Amino acid sequence: MRIRNVLFCIAGSAMLVLGAIGAFLPLLPTTPLVLGAALCFATGSPRLYMWLTNARFFGPIIRNYREGTGVPPMTKAYAMAFLWGMLVLSMVLSRNVVLTLLLSAVGICVTVHIIRLKGCKKAQVEEDAGDTLQEYPPEEIGS
Repeated sequence: MRIRNVLFCIAGSAMLVLGAIGAFLPLLPTTPLVLGAALCFATGSPRLYMWLTNARFFGPIIRNYREGTGVPPMTKAYAMAFLWGMLVLSMVLSRNVVLTLLLSAVGICVTVHIIRLKGCKKAQVEEDAGDTLQEYPPEEIGS
């Protein structure tokens, strides 16, 4: 494996770890970090890219975002519920008015972004995911 590919894999792994942490910390942006990890893996290792796009939690989100097919309403609802749950928890634990205002502003901006994302039905997501998986036969990925 070339040094360039190794560096992309390391960067992708770091972004994925930060993105996973960001799922629990409201100020760390999960989606851009996971999309960055997917880009790094696509460049550095097709095998890691396939693993990430087939992952149960991040896979459908990455495929839908990449293909522009939209986000299912339930995914939007989960994202907003988790976002506001963690924001409110952070506000309560911090007891800092400035931080509460900052977190509220971030929450409102992210909520607007989530609402504005193109929507789709769950059946469409599953159909598109099946089409995407067929693009990369196992012999192309390697072992």
